[in-house]
Amino acid sequence: MGLSLIKTAWAAVNTTPPANPLEGRFESLADIFGFAINLVFWVGIAMTVIFLIIGGIRYIMSGGSKEGAEAARGMITNAIIGFIVVVGAFAIRIITGKLLGPNVPTNVVPPF
Repeated sequence: MGLSLIKTAWAAVNTTPPANPLEGRFESLADIFGFAINLVFWVGIAMTVIFLIIGGIRYIMSGGSKEGAEAARGMITNAIIGFIVVVGAFAIRIITGKLLGPNVPTNVVPPF
């Protein structure tokens, strides 16, 4: 044994796997994003129905007032446009998922 600056280090090896912080409902980050997208979709659909009902009631209650009828018609139009945007975004999500497929690689090694 000579003078060595490098010493042997002994460490205990933990054989238990680490705990999953997403225990339960979510298994991966993709599951979280999928849940969030579905939540936004259903909230958007619910908001569309609510605004259509409110717009319809405002249109009926306008009592012949041109300004009230125009405001209610605008609210109904905006609700329909919002519905189209929400359904379009959901369709893009589904199409993107079908194009990429379920086997998207997640552990890509850099080429260097």
